[in-house]
Amino acid sequence: MTRASACGSSWLSVEAALQNIVERGEAATLDEAQTVLSQRGHAASLQKLVDSGEAATLDEASKLAGQRARAASLQKLVDSGEAATLEEASKLAGQRALAASLQKLVDSGEAATLEEAQQVLSRSGHQAALQGMVERGDAATLEEAQVLHSQRGRAAALQKLVDSGDAATLEEASKLAGQRALAASLQKLVDSGEAATLEEAQQVLSRSGHQAALQGMVERGDAATLEEAQVLHSQRGRAAALQKLVDSGDAATLEEASKLAGQRGRAAALQKLVDSGEAATLEEAQVGYGMNAGVAAALSAGKYTRFPGVRWRKDSRKWRVQFSVGSKKISLGSHATEEEAALVHDEYVRRHGLARPLHFPREGEASSGTFRERHAPREARAGSRGPRMAVVGDESELGAALWTVALVLGAYLSSYASEGYEPHKL
Repeated sequence: MTRASACGSSWLSVEAALQNIVERGEAATLDEAQTVLSQRGHAASLQKLVDSGEAATLDEASKLAGQRARAASLQKLVDSGEAATLEEASKLAGQRALAASLQKLVDSGEAATLEEAQQVLSRSGHQAALQGMVERGDAATLEEAQVLHSQRGRAAALQKLVDSGDAATLEEASKLAGQRALAASLQKLVDSGEAATLEEAQQVLSRSGHQAALQGMVERGDAATLEEAQVLHSQRGRAAALQKLVDSGDAATLEEASKLAGQRGRAAALQKLVDSGEAATLEEAQVGYGMNAGVAAALSAGKYTRFPGVRWRKDSRKWRVQFSVGSKKISLGSHATEEEAALVHDEYVRRHGLARPLHFPREGEASSGTFRERHAPREARAGSRGPRMAVVGDESELGAALWTVALVLGAYLSSYASEGYEPHKL
């Protein structure tokens, strides 16, 4: 028998087998019969692997058959010259399989383009993975499976960084992964034109992330409004920071942690004043810090202060000079105008050699205007009475940082809290 006649006979045998399957009612069409025949052939080959002892179970036999089939197809790519190595053949086979799957989605109308097909395939694959986790009992719900899937993916990514030598430990890998993700997000904002520079992208990302967090709190019902969410967000952040101090052993209780946080924040703010040149020593910085804190308290309450230590007294309708030096309270009487009271303040400070900024400084003297000129409301500055204060020191954002620290820590605010007095309201 010739090769051609043998092939023809084999084809007729297959056709007869398919027809026989249809006639017995095991399949409705020849195409369906082809599927049934393939399944039977596959089952028979798996059983043969078990019978020969190459696999202990049909499941193990199925895995072995799949491995052998894949190895054979990869070797075929190498033998044909389409790939130089088995590794290259594996990549090529994966690319072709993906391309075929994407094209199938487009041909079936499930996606309009290959790009859309890629998204559809990713979603369906992800959904199938989650469903598999639920079916195996790894997770009780799809939501729980999503969390577990993310955790596993992150753990695998971190381990890969350690294995590649990019990080020495998982902790280091976690930091590195975070840095890379942040860098990628910032670059994406720049590339999309949403930010001109990486610095601007950082600001955009911070604002959007913060806004998203607040919106999420409102949507979950944790807060009724964005304003209420902001307050709650700040409270939670502070509580978490204090708890971290307790957990690390830096503080024994939350009360002790609160004091420690205040001390550290204050020390950092004072050092920043010295580093920026706005104060020569920590002692001088402490005086300026207390003054700035008082101004911050007044401004946050919607009031305007031109001269720290000069207060508007409602009952007498005069300006009173009153301030503190350490634990000692200084009172220099009431005066008709704000400027007159400020001059009395300056004269006392000079005469007693106090390390306190002046409202009308001479050459070489520290000015109290540095903070106020940066942070007083614009309309208040435009309508203020008396001469504009000279500004001494670097016009940086240091004052803003000090304002924030002062408000959070509530430090040295007592100089503006005396009963019966308040800074003048516009």
